[in-house]
Amino acid sequence: MVRQEGNILTTAPDMSSVVKTSDKRPVRYVLQA
Repeated sequence: MVRQEGNILTTAPDMSSVVKTSDKRPVRYVLQA
């Protein structure tokens, strides 16, 4: 489960998409296995 602070994204089925977004935006990402 991927939790993004300061955005509407709560869960992302595609990790690649999350990585791209996190790379573009300096947002804190909390990865929970």
